[in-house]
Amino acid sequence: AVDIGRLVVQPIGPRANHAAKDHEGREINAGLRGVKRLHALAWYMFADRQLTPVEQRLAAAQLYLVCDQPSEAFLDTVLAAGVQVVQLRMKDSSDAQLMEAARRTARACAAHGALFILNDRPDLVRLAGADGVHVGQDDVPVALARSLVGEDRIVGLSTHSPAQVDRALELRVDYIGVGPVHE
Repeated sequence: AVDIGRLVVQPIGPRANHAAKDHEGREINAGLRGVKRLHALAWYMFADRQLTPVEQRLAAAQLYLVCDQPSEAFLDTVLAAGVQVVQLRMKDSSDAQLMEAARRTARACAAHGALFILNDRPDLVRLAGADGVHVGQDDVPVALARSLVGEDRIVGLSTHSPAQVDRALELRVDYIGVGPVHE
């Protein structure tokens, strides 16, 4: 198990009889067994300023799901089970397909009080009704993503090495993804 603050991440997969647990040891993703690749997310906030309401919700979140073209039934199930942040990651879809899935995800997240993060497309965050964007090392630069989504929305960044984590801490991001931690 890896303790990353509010969330204890344990390997889950076809051979593992483990699941992610919250800080009190309760299993929080039993319905997600079989995941072959697990990423850890690290939250950090700037202490020199007041957090925005959306940043406060991110700071309180304990379970973050990354998914591709989720159905309404899937979203309702995972959100009812405690997922507090949903990242829609559709790398190879058209803008029309992405926006259809984004609107569905935004509605479900809003109905359950969860945050909705759109992957790689800060230009579509407001139109999609997303709470923020997640970008990778080879995607839109963080500064451009921040300028497109605004100060009132979340910007997250993927990291895959200690050097990338160090660099991310210099940027104006709300959280970093670290991983994979299990493959």
